Amino acid sequence: MTDSERPSYRAATLTALKVLAGTALLLLSVWGLDWRALPGHLAAAKPGWLGLALLAVLGGLALRILRWQVLLTHGAERPALPAVSEAYLAGQAANIVMPFRGGELIRLGLLAGQGSVGLAPAGVSIVIEKALDLLALAGLALVLLPSLPASVTDVVPGWLFPAAGVTISLLALGLLVSPWLIGWIRSARGGAQGWGGQLMRALDEAAAAVHAMRRPALAIPAVTLTLLAWGAMIATNALLFRALDLPLGATAAGLVMLLVMIGLLPALMPGNIGPFYFFARLALLPFQVDPQLAIAFSILLHLLVTLPPLLGGGLLLLTYRRRGPSRS
Repeated sequence: MTDSERPSYRAATLTALKVLAGTALLLLSVWGLDWRALPGHLAAAKPGWLGLALLAVLGGLALRILRWQVLLTHGAERPALPAVSEAYLAGQAANIVMPFRGGELIRLGLLAGQGSVGLAPAGVSIVIEKALDLLALAGLALVLLPSLPASVTDVVPGWLFPAAGVTISLLALGLLVSPWLIGWIRSARGGAQGWGGQLMRALDEAAAAVHAMRRPALAIPAVTLTLLAWGAMIATNALLFRALDLPLGATAAGLVMLLVMIGLLPALMPGNIGPFYFFARLALLPFQVDPQLAIAFSILLHLLVTLPPLLGGGLLLLTYRRRGPSRS
C-alpha cells in the first residue's frame, strides 16, 4: 500500500467501524422487542399531539436557520434568508444520509456559491454555531442535575455532569483568549505571503467573528435564538409524550434531549438510527417506561426530527444543479 493510499484506507476503515458501532446500538435497542405489538403502539399515537410536535420541530428548524443568518452578520453584509435556508437545509439532509458530517461543507459551498458571503466568514459562523450548541448541551446537563430521579445514575455516567461544567468553562475561556492568541500568531508571522497570507486572512476573519460575538447587538440574538431552538426541541419531546399518553414532564423531555444529542455527536451511521433509538430509549429507563412504548417513542421522534430537513434539503439538492445558484 502506497503512502497516498493509506489516508483513504484509514478513513474507510474508520467509517466502517462507526457504522458497525451504530448497527450494534440499533440491535441493542430492539433486542427482545415484540414486533407484533409495535404497530399498535405507533397507531395509538394521537394525531393532534403529533401535529403539534411536528410544528415544534419546524419551529426549531426555523430558529436555527435564523440563528445562522444572525451569525453571518459579522461579515460585510447579511445574506438573504432564502439563500441561508437553502444551504442550511441541504447541509442537514446531507448530514442525515452520510455516515460522516459532510453537511457543513455542503452548506458552506452552497452559501458561497450564492455570492452573498465569503467562504471564510461562513466557516467561522458554523464554528460559533457549534460552540453555542455545545454550551447549550452543557448548560442543559447542569440544569437537569438537581431534578433527575435517583435511578438515573444506573443509566447516565457520573462523569457527565462535571464534564458539562468543564466544557462551559473551557468554551468561555476560549472566547476570552482567542482574540489575544490570534493577535499573537499574527505578530509572530509578520507579513506572510502565499499560504501564510491566506492563513492570516482566515485568522483575521476568526478574530472579527469572536469580537463580533462580544457585541450585545449580535450576542443577545444569537444566544436567544439558541435557547429558543433548544426549547423547541425539548417541547417536541414533551408533546410526543402526550401523543403516546406517557405521564412524563419537562425533566424526562430534557434528559431525552441531552442523551440523544450526546449520542449523535460521533455521527456513527447514516440517519443515526442506531444511536438515536438507543439513547432515546435509555433516557426513558429511569422513568419506568415500558420498553415497547420507549421504542415506539424513539421511532416517532426520529421520524419527526429527520423527515422535514431530509425532504426539504433533499429536494433542494436535487434541483440545485438544474436551476443553478441564485443570486440574492
